[in-house]
Amino acid sequence: MSLCSICNSLQVDATTNESSDETNWPGPDRFKTFKLYVPMQEWRESADGGCPTCRLVWDALLYFHGELASELAGTTVDEDEPVNISLSGILGETLLLSLYPLPKEKHFPGLEFFTYSNQATSWPIIGPAGDIAPSLDLERCLELCKRWITACEQEHPQCQSDRVQPLPTRVLDLGQSDRPVNVRLYEPLRSSKACYIALSYCWGKVLNLTTTSSNFAQRKAGIPWNGLSESFRHAILICRSLGVRYMWIDALCIIQDSPSDWEKEAARMADVYENAFLTIATDAARDPTWGILTPRHLEEISVQDAIAKPDKPRGKRSYDVLSVPIKDDTGAECIIQVREPLLHSDIVFPRTYHDVSYPLLTRAWTLQERLLARRTLHFTAFELIWECKQTLFCECDCIAREFHGLDGHNGPKVSYKRAMVRQRQEREVMSRREDSDRDLSLANRPRMLEKIKTWTLIIGGYTGRNLTFVTDKLPAIAGLARRYAAQVQGPSTLQPPAIHQIYLAGLWLTDLPWLLCWRAFQRRFAQRPAEYCAPTWSWASLTTPVIWDYSLYDAAAQVDVLNATTIPQGLDGFGRVKGGSLTLTGYVKRATLDFDACPNTVVGLNNENGDRIFFVPDQNPPDTNTGADGHDVSSDPVSKSAQRSVPSMSHGDAVACLWVLHNVVTGAVYGLVLAAPGKTSIERSLRDHAASGAELAAFERIGLITSMSRKYQKDEISALSWFSGAEKQAVTIL
Repeated sequence: MSLCSICNSLQVDATTNESSDETNWPGPDRFKTFKLYVPMQEWRESADGGCPTCRLVWDALLYFHGELASELAGTTVDEDEPVNISLSGILGETLLLSLYPLPKEKHFPGLEFFTYSNQATSWPIIGPAGDIAPSLDLERCLELCKRWITACEQEHPQCQSDRVQPLPTRVLDLGQSDRPVNVRLYEPLRSSKACYIALSYCWGKVLNLTTTSSNFAQRKAGIPWNGLSESFRHAILICRSLGVRYMWIDALCIIQDSPSDWEKEAARMADVYENAFLTIATDAARDPTWGILTPRHLEEISVQDAIAKPDKPRGKRSYDVLSVPIKDDTGAECIIQVREPLLHSDIVFPRTYHDVSYPLLTRAWTLQERLLARRTLHFTAFELIWECKQTLFCECDCIAREFHGLDGHNGPKVSYKRAMVRQRQEREVMSRREDSDRDLSLANRPRMLEKIKTWTLIIGGYTGRNLTFVTDKLPAIAGLARRYAAQVQGPSTLQPPAIHQIYLAGLWLTDLPWLLCWRAFQRRFAQRPAEYCAPTWSWASLTTPVIWDYSLYDAAAQVDVLNATTIPQGLDGFGRVKGGSLTLTGYVKRATLDFDACPNTVVGLNNENGDRIFFVPDQNPPDTNTGADGHDVSSDPVSKSAQRSVPSMSHGDAVACLWVLHNVVTGAVYGLVLAAPGKTSIERSLRDHAASGAELAAFERIGLITSMSRKYQKDEISALSWFSGAEKQAVTIL
């Protein structure tokens, strides 16, 4: 029987395989891929002409989005290009349908074709997927959780560790699982070890049951079951049903009105999640009253990533599953299931853009809870998702498509685990080098780029998360930083450097030139926060997301680090800082600001020859009251730390530009744009220099020259030529 010329009868062969340019799957694996791209009108005509597989696809479109399908078939978009049906998949997995290109005012969430595992099919490109119940009960939760725990303990070498670990300072004793539930606060002996589960959740704006100095003794005697929030009760039921007696919930295990207890326990929080046998994460719950063993929160489910432009239509995901009977060429009948696909991007990708179905992932403190946890059971708005140090599982069975997919992403926890291994490997390599080679000259130092990438991706995602207190910017990532530092330093008989000389307000000395080249992303605020958080050369000095361009990882350093230090505010070298300075030697070009040409919020730089390039400012340019995401920034808090910024400068003001990186392959140039510092920053950061009588040019950072800004230059001079004639000098940045 001949194959349909439109849909190829949904058979995988050379005509439907992706080309080697379209996929990074190696060799024979490419022949498992399937891709079709056909105008909607031609597809509809083939369906009307009697092709059963074209009919299958078209009927599914009509069922879920009939009005849209009828409207778009035969229409054109973008220079008369027709709207196409795009089908893509991999043998044994689900088949995905999308429409492209779409008119800007239209939205289509896609469709997913699959079978249930007990159903046979004559189309291998339509593989099995899991069913998702409209409500999650304890029985279904335990069925999935126990299956994933067994697979993790038996099949994942990287997850192998004793269930029994040191207990936190305090835990909730839930009593024996074969007896009625009896919850009390328990303080184990310091050397006590046991298996326990931790809870990661959003506090929200509701009044939670907490432990305070006044009720501490009462909590140790017992905690009334009816006084616990719904999420707490459900988590306790899951914990007991798994045979685990102890649980850690911060609201009840930390004395909330004791600053000293909070500071001490906050420093240990990373250990709590790292040692927990399992972490329960209530991703979909905006506060503990929501519960987790409940009907699915369908109203919370978005079908589009939040990275999409604000004016792009955003729909809600349909819960419907369409069952379509279809006969193959032998006359045998099978059932094909169709639904709108679930998105897993916020779970899979290191830099998350927070789909609305994951409110927990918008909180800064929960990032290290997730990455350090051995195993996490995510309760999202639509399904359960399992995440451990080696893999991801989900109810719909489709997260593997993104986890092991063509883009090669491993998920944040796996990426973090691998980066820790690379840190240790690099330390071992560096320890074998001669002492004379171990200095601060970085231009020719061998680097492990993947380790740098992982840290920048983690921070890129972290800076997009929310904090109640901006001064928690560094403390909320301190647990992760402490683990990185342990890998950098390692065991040594020599006295290690002070931590504030290695970890510099969110950056690492060993990779400093590259890590300095962050740029603001979707600038939301016109000024730096009112309270001092970090030196201006640190991403922690801003309250807006930051990113690092991919081309900088392969660039060569053009600066040497003469001195770099931060001043810790307390005893924790990974926590808050009260000052800091950085002295670099490199090529400096003097320039003036050009606000007359500010396309797309970049700012011009004119050198002494009148040549102009552009840079990305750390904050919005003057007279710009709207951030990139549409947020009105005109009333945001103004800095009281006397730190300079683009909004406080004028057209024609003098600045200095320090050449930091150069990618000889792409030609990309990265440089810091620096302005004169404010009085407060000098007082904070230059005490050491003032005491020594050193005379150094001192600046504050106001932006970054980046390859990203080159697209705005059109036919103007390249950044490399613009820096021609720059003088080498030492500069101090505050």
